[in-house]
Amino acid sequence: MARLEDIKAGVSLEGVEPGLVVTVAAVVPIDANTMTVLYKLPDGALRERLLGRADETGVHVATKERPWSFDGDGAAFLLTTEAKRI
Repeated sequence: MARLEDIKAGVSLEGVEPGLVVTVAAVVPIDANTMTVLYKLPDGALRERLLGRADETGVHVATKERPWSFDGDGAAFLLTTEAKRI
């Protein structure tokens, strides 16, 4: 569960779009219980949604990792590229 106060630019969220992790681009507070969230989809499209206190239970800070990373074994990578080169 993400509290409205925890939602700010740069945070990745689940539950805003079904099955997708979105990145918050901007937040426009309307009052203490409501805000407009401008967010980016994984394909780069921008959308906005009005969130209220009732939406807090369905929106979560994303804990999934990205599909790519740079934390692999460097030695194994070097061995593989050398094998491919030969």
